[in-house]
Amino acid sequence: MPQSARTPFIAVGLVLGVLGSTLAAQPAVAADDHPPIIGMIANTTAPDRFQQPQLYGDGDIDLVTANRKRIELRFRDPANADWSREIAFERTDSADLSVGTVTVEHASRWEVRDVAFDASGTLTRFDITFLSAGYSPANASFGQVRMGEPEQAVRFSSTDLTWPQTAVGSTRIWATQALHNASGTPQRLGRAVLGGMHAGDFALTDDTCSGTTLVAGATCTVRVGFSPRVGGPRVASLGIPVGGTTVSASLAGTSPVGTSRLTVSGDNWIALNRTRVDADGPLAMFQGSNGPGTAVFSSQQVYSTTTAFSRLELAPLDSSVLHDGTFRVGDHEDGAPLLLDISRASRDCNGTQGTATISDLALAPNGSVDRARVRFSVACGNDTRPGPVSGELLWRSRTDVTAPRGASPVSVSTTGTPKVTWGKSSSGDAATTIVRLVPGDGTGATPTSGSAVAASSAAGSATIAGLPAGRQYSVMVWVVDRTGNVSGVLRRSLTT
Repeated sequence: MPQSARTPFIAVGLVLGVLGSTLAAQPAVAADDHPPIIGMIANTTAPDRFQQPQLYGDGDIDLVTANRKRIELRFRDPANADWSREIAFERTDSADLSVGTVTVEHASRWEVRDVAFDASGTLTRFDITFLSAGYSPANASFGQVRMGEPEQAVRFSSTDLTWPQTAVGSTRIWATQALHNASGTPQRLGRAVLGGMHAGDFALTDDTCSGTTLVAGATCTVRVGFSPRVGGPRVASLGIPVGGTTVSASLAGTSPVGTSRLTVSGDNWIALNRTRVDADGPLAMFQGSNGPGTAVFSSQQVYSTTTAFSRLELAPLDSSVLHDGTFRVGDHEDGAPLLLDISRASRDCNGTQGTATISDLALAPNGSVDRARVRFSVACGNDTRPGPVSGELLWRSRTDVTAPRGASPVSVSTTGTPKVTWGKSSSGDAATTIVRLVPGDGTGATPTSGSAVAASSAAGSATIAGLPAGRQYSVMVWVVDRTGNVSGVLRRSLTT
């Protein structure tokens, strides 16, 4: 029997779970008389790992549980009928599932774009996009699931696909988009193309769609990869001509801004008499925590599931807040104001003594490090080699930390087809204006939330067609500068 893999639930007030693979013979417990469920689960698991396949479906996804607190779905592996994978969205408080964006934990978030129940409590429709990820880039899952929404007869498994945060120059992260023909007649397909403001950040491969005739009920696939060229939010689109129209999906991702790099050198147990450099791009740098006031910086290959390649922990005395200055490094029991622990490739210092200088430190609202430079010279405990570990951490380091000004004025006309108009940012380094349509009031939304309306380097306007009646939306406009800094949002309400 094949091995089973399980990714645990992530729970902080709300739950987004991508559960492990199971034998597919389990019955669904929800009623089968519902519209077809459409969706996909992409991931950052190494492509050669059998336990974590890319999954998609259209009409063959099981509705396992459906109530006002929890929606659970079962995907079947198209390459192996004996395997399935489940995903669940659940509130752990007393509130019902409702439209909105929720950050669950670390980098995990899910966006309920639509959800509705009838008077008897039966689920009638939903549209949810999601990202399930921990501190590290490995084993992230992302995608979209939906049911009962307005659909084209030939449609993508995901209409709006957002990648996990990916460094500039990273190994490309691939996601399998499926195109399904539910029209009842054969459909001739044109060539799959990438478009939009940042199309160059994306790539296509393994395309079984372009130039084919897709018979009724059939599905073709194309893999879409993301590796950003510039920091900040990045947006594009995927389109395939079908008859006289084009079926399209919006693509989005974000790259961390600035330079993130950990350098160590010296004749010591960590560097082994060489200069060792780990940096965003060749590797993925990420930040975690080991308790109040601590900051842990690590590097890892994007598709790796092993222990972090390098690790640097900073812990101020008595869980105080990190701040700029030069500090003695040692054990807190000896009164040292800063504990600095460093390891590389499973070689741990086992306690350090020395000094460290923190500069250009800025903290994010949640207490994590937004940017910093840390220079240190420390001796490893019990190291028989003669030299100290000399090193430097750059975390999101950049000279430009000023957000651009917004694309004012922004207005929305609701006469006839809704239309949004935006101005040009007065910031000289403004690069991209991103316009998104976000269901609900927009709380917690980012420049990759919701659906794409437009992305432009200039003032402009765009119509927003095909919206269902009786819904509330937020038209949200951000400006991104050449560094990747993002302006505050300009929001306008839209009720259909």
